Amino acid sequence: MNKQINDDLMLIPSDTLECHKIIKRFITRHRLNANGCKTFYTPLEWKYRKEELCQESLLIMVYDGSDVKQIVFGRLQQKFKDYLAEHGYYLEQGLHWYCGIYKK
Repeated sequence: MNKQINDDLMLIPSDTLECHKIIKRFITRHRLNANGCKTFYTPLEWKYRKEELCQESLLIMVYDGSDVKQIVFGRLQQKFKDYLAEHGYYLEQGLHWYCGIYKK
């Protein structure tokens, strides 16, 4: 059985896909709910939004209005920072509703 690949995913840099996978695993493990909000933006999507901050990040994480905010400002903040560091990443705060994830 061949696994089909979404052609759109081929446009996303492999570093961004790996970063997304690692963060998604943390969010799933801690049962955080995005509450219907889009949580992740690729660098290209972010560029088209013309946001000023986090333009050089691998992945942008949006958390305003969702449980995901707990990993940036809440009870899981240090645990998430340590988790990112273990995998060679760190986060940089953008505005109050998003952050960029970068490779160390």
